[in-house]
Amino acid sequence: MGPQNDMSGRGDGSSNTDVPFGSLKAPGWLDAVVGVTRRLPRNALGRRVASLARSLGSRAHGGAVDVEVLGARMRLHTTGNACEKRLLFTPHYFDPDDLAILEPLVGPGFVFIDVGANVGAYALFVAARGGADATVIAVEPHPVVRARLAFNIAASGHSGTRIVPHALSDRAGTVRLRILAGNIGNTTIAEAAGARFEDGGIEVATETLLALAERHDLQRIDAIKMDIEGHEDAVLTAFFESAPPSLWPSLLIFENNRVLWSRDLVGEIAALGYDVLKTGPGNAVLRRRRSPVSA
Repeated sequence: MGPQNDMSGRGDGSSNTDVPFGSLKAPGWLDAVVGVTRRLPRNALGRRVASLARSLGSRAHGGAVDVEVLGARMRLHTTGNACEKRLLFTPHYFDPDDLAILEPLVGPGFVFIDVGANVGAYALFVAARGGADATVIAVEPHPVVRARLAFNIAASGHSGTRIVPHALSDRAGTVRLRILAGNIGNTTIAEAAGARFEDGGIEVATETLLALAERHDLQRIDAIKMDIEGHEDAVLTAFFESAPPSLWPSLLIFENNRVLWSRDLVGEIAALGYDVLKTGPGNAVLRRRRSPVSA
């Protein structure tokens, strides 16, 4: 049984999902490069060396490889998606502080929503630790990325993870999903002046975070991770204005795109009873000070 999908949308051949996991092994030289980059220290020099190695390795390989990372089986592409390159070459650089905050909270029955799931790093991280009765919902509107996400979920054996093909917004409807040139994992429906988006984009349906929670019959939300390139303020503001406190998440991890937001999102959520554990660069992490009211 494959991952639960709300809608079809396998993407195209560039997803490399047509052969079983384990079929695409890294050549010896790439294995050696990855072995080096995964041991680099998390400091400025290490990051510079890692960036150079990722760039050279990606150009020389230009395909996909099957690896185990963050407790999951994943098919990762060496070009075209920055998230996949980070996971392949430097998984220890992948939001280590945020995952360290999230990990001890995850247990049986955990309820997690991954908004902007990309190829599933956070969703699979939680599914691997939450067990079969955890509820993991992965929101990813880009069809090619979503096909890769579905492959990784199936390869990791987490068939109960639910995949949502919509974009989240402050209202239901349809929007144009814009894709950053050269990085299909960077998609947005928000305005982003100066970014080089591909022509045309993709038309996708939208729904609100509250509607998604209600449609999946959620009684509580333990954690949300959100990375939607500057639209976080619209989605979360609408949610907190309309959702009952019983649905307010215990933990929030979201990309700190304050230069793109129209409001002080971190400050407004903190005023609702959240402690700010971390701010950017990178993600903001906020934890609710009290348990949600019982439904």
